[in-house]
Amino acid sequence: MHDERKGIADGPDAAGAHAPRDAFRWSYLIGLSIIAIGMPWGEFLMSIGHIIVLVAWVWEGIARKSVRSRWPGAFTDPAVLVFLSFPLLHLVGLFWTEDLGWGLDVCRILLPTIVLPPIMASSAPLSRTELRVVLLLFASSVTVSSVACLALADGLRDYRALSYFISHIRLALMLCMALFVFVFYWPRRTTLKLAHTVAMGWCMVFINLLGSVAGTFIVLSVGAWALWRWSAEHDRGRIVLRSLLVLLPIGALLVFSAIVHDALHVDPVEFSPLPVRSAGGEVYTHDTTDMQLENGRFVWRNIAWAEVDREWRRISDLPLDKSDAQGNVLYATLFRYMTSRGLAKDSVGLTRLTEDDLARIGRGVPTVYSGQRNRLSERVHEFVFELQRYRNTGDPSGYSVAMRMEFWKAALSIARQHWLVGVGTGDTQLAFDAEYVRMQSKLAPKWRLRAHDQYLTWLVSFGVPGLIWCLWAWCYPVWKRRAWLQPLFVAWAFAFAVSCITEDTLETQAGITFAAFFYCVLVFASEPQRRKNGAALVA
Repeated sequence: MHDERKGIADGPDAAGAHAPRDAFRWSYLIGLSIIAIGMPWGEFLMSIGHIIVLVAWVWEGIARKSVRSRWPGAFTDPAVLVFLSFPLLHLVGLFWTEDLGWGLDVCRILLPTIVLPPIMASSAPLSRTELRVVLLLFASSVTVSSVACLALADGLRDYRALSYFISHIRLALMLCMALFVFVFYWPRRTTLKLAHTVAMGWCMVFINLLGSVAGTFIVLSVGAWALWRWSAEHDRGRIVLRSLLVLLPIGALLVFSAIVHDALHVDPVEFSPLPVRSAGGEVYTHDTTDMQLENGRFVWRNIAWAEVDREWRRISDLPLDKSDAQGNVLYATLFRYMTSRGLAKDSVGLTRLTEDDLARIGRGVPTVYSGQRNRLSERVHEFVFELQRYRNTGDPSGYSVAMRMEFWKAALSIARQHWLVGVGTGDTQLAFDAEYVRMQSKLAPKWRLRAHDQYLTWLVSFGVPGLIWCLWAWCYPVWKRRAWLQPLFVAWAFAFAVSCITEDTLETQAGITFAAFFYCVLVFASEPQRRKNGAALVA
C-alpha cells in the first residue's frame, strides 16, 4: 500500500529531479488529467485531453528547440518501437482488407496507442505527486460518474441501463481500477481515510449493481494477491492468512455451485403425471424435450395456447408475438414469469397475475424473483437459463453468454480457415457474416456480431503469428521497463487481461483509452527508479 507520507513533496525526491512546473508541464499534466477524468463520461473529454497532451508536447519541442533531443526517447527506444508495432500491424492488415472503411475506423480508434507512447516516453517522468494526483482524479471521476448514473437510471431493474455514459462493461472495469487506486494511495489523514473507505465501498456496491461477474472476479483475485504479498512482510498470522486465501477460491466455488444447484433444482411436483386438460377444457401442450427451468418448474409445459391468447388480449394491449422492453419475445417472458410463480400457462393462471406482474412482464422482467436476489446471484441464474435455452433450441439470440459462445464458435472456425495471416484489419465483420451463414446459425441478424474476445479478434484478423505478435508488443515493454514490479501496474494488467476474454476491449474509444492511458502512464511515464525497485512502491 502506498502512503501519501512518502514522496509527495514537489521538487527532487528519491526518484530523481522533477521537471519544472512551467506552462508546458502544466499543459501536459492538465491534458493527462482531462483524459483521466473524461474516461467514464464519454468520448468528448477523452479526445480533448489527447489533443491537449499532443499540442503541449509539440509546443514545448518547438519553443525549446528540443525536437531533435526528444527523438531518441520517442522513436528509438526498443520498448516504444515494439509497442508501436501493435497499431502498425493494424495498418499493415489493411493491405489484405476488402472493407477499408471498417479497417480505417479500427485504426482511428487505436490512435491513443500511437500518440501516447512516444509522448510519455520522451517527456520528463511523472513525479510521485503528479502520478498520484492524476490517478486519484481518475478514481474520483469514476466514482462520481457511477453516482450520476444511478441518479439518471430508471430504477435498478436493467443493469445495462445503470451505465449512462459508456458501456456497463467498461464502467465495471474502471470501477475495479478506481478501487485499486484508492487502496494503493491510502492517505494519512483521518478524513481522507474515511473518504477513501466510502469510495471503495461504493465501487464494490456499484460493481454488484452492474451484475459484473468479471468485475467481482477481478476485485477478489487482485485483493487475494495483494493480501498474499502483504503477508510476506508480516510473520504474525502469515500461515493463517495464507491458508484462508487458499480456501477463498474453494469457498467461492462452493457458493457458485450452490447458486447453480438452486437454478437447476426441479420441484417434486414436476415428477407427477402431466395434466391433460386445463380448467377451461383445452388440451395442454407439454414440450418434454425442453428442460428450461424457472424456480424448479419446467417453462414449456402446461401451456394452453388458445386460452393464453384469448385471456391475454383481455388484460393487456401488448401483442404476445412482439418483443418486450428487453427485446425478447413477449410470450417467452410471460411463460417464464408465470412458471416462476408456479402458475400453469392457461386462463386461470393469467387471472392470478396482478397489475404489477403485468407491468413487469411488459418491461421484460423474466421472473417474480428478479430484483429480489443479490444481483450476482441473479446473473448466475440468468447464465444457467441462457445455457439451457441455447442447448435446447440452438438459438442464442438476445442472451449475452449464449451469444458469446456462438461468437467464439464462429471465430475459431474462421481462424482455422485463415490461420496464417487472418482476414485483415477491416474484414472481421464480413468474415463473421459469411461464417454465420455457412454454419447455419440461428442468431438473429441484429445479433450477428464479432468475437467479443480481444484475443480471438487478433487471431481472426492476423492469424496465429499476428496474435503472438500482438501479445509480444504489449508484454515486451513491460519486461524491458520492469513495470511488472509495480503493484498498481500488476492490478491494472490483470483487470485488462481478464476484460479481453469477454470483450473486444480495444475496439471502443473508452476501452482503448483505458488500456493505452494506464499502460503508458505506468510503463513509459513513471519514474525510472520506481521501475527498478518494486519495494519502493510499497509503504
